[in-house]
Amino acid sequence: MSGGSTTTTKRCAECGKPTANPKFCDKSCAARFNNRRTPKRKPEGKCGGCGAPVTSGKRRCLACLAADAEAAKVRAEGIITVRRLDGSMERVKTKPMSLRTRTVVQPVAPKRLALSTPAARVFELVLGLLADGPEWLRPVERARYSTLFRDFARFPVRTRGQEDPTERLPTEELPRAAIQWLDALATDDDPLLLSFGFDAVEFFFELVTGRHGYGSEPDLEPIIDIQPPIERGYFSDKRSMRKRYTERVLGRLPVVACIPLGGSIRRENGDVLISGGELFGVQIVRCHLSENPAYETTRLDVEWPRLKPFDRATEFSFRSRLLVARTDAGQLTPWAPGMRTCHDEGPLLDLPAHWITGILDMYDDPLAKRPTPVRSWTV
Repeated sequence: MSGGSTTTTKRCAECGKPTANPKFCDKSCAARFNNRRTPKRKPEGKCGGCGAPVTSGKRRCLACLAADAEAAKVRAEGIITVRRLDGSMERVKTKPMSLRTRTVVQPVAPKRLALSTPAARVFELVLGLLADGPEWLRPVERARYSTLFRDFARFPVRTRGQEDPTERLPTEELPRAAIQWLDALATDDDPLLLSFGFDAVEFFFELVTGRHGYGSEPDLEPIIDIQPPIERGYFSDKRSMRKRYTERVLGRLPVVACIPLGGSIRRENGDVLISGGELFGVQIVRCHLSENPAYETTRLDVEWPRLKPFDRATEFSFRSRLLVARTDAGQLTPWAPGMRTCHDEGPLLDLPAHWITGILDMYDDPLAKRPTPVRSWTV
């Protein structure tokens, strides 16, 4: 009987190759296996969406990548999410609308509609433009117009003893519907809401009927070819409303504002009075659409990064008076939240609406510790 030795061949736990070693074929496989099971270092990066830790070299976590893919699918289907005035969210299906910019801003393919066409078709095209995101509108402006246009579309208009949503009326009824919608906004507790409504109606009809550019600004061609042309007509009927609004609600309304980075408020000699990122207070003088009396001469220049080819924020500014505080030396300085003394003796300026962050109650909250935040428009 003869004896002999036997060799047992095993497979590497990492790569699967045959090996005579107990578990791994070499040190590299052992290191890869152990680092995967019990890594020595934690993830080095952060997700650009939610901030969750991710491994080095990755920019988004799996959850955010899935959310991005779903959002891209929704955009491709023309669905946008709009925040309603009551705070609820609504998903609206739109038709994407693209623009080209030359000496004029014009739609790539304007749609031809008749005055008898239901207004729902007009709202669909206008919301489609906002969903496509023109470069001359900030994201918060697109969100604000989407909210207000959708509310305008769903607003019940009184017609011959009954009420119908604006979007169910013929296109020719849009000016009359706008008047009733603005009347309803005037009853809201938010003192700034009617101003946003005025601006939204102006912009809505600029998109529908066109806009004449000023100076070096381009014209905005109508995105819809309505034949015969729609008669706006509503604007002259709202002069008395603007007057009442200024006298009873908006005039002398104290608000707190913040200058965006890159912006400033300068004196007439060019010196910077308030820099970007700083909070300050103003008292609104009148509605942004009210006539400008000759004696209301602004003494301060307002600057901020403008959008091209034009910036609607330049047309949505409130004539306001800077709130000031008196220093121990008796000099006046711009008032900011936290200062005890406040006077409405400051110079006039045109305050962009998108700078306003809150509404002040100077009697119950003189230090502005609890300003009422402005309405949120973004989703």
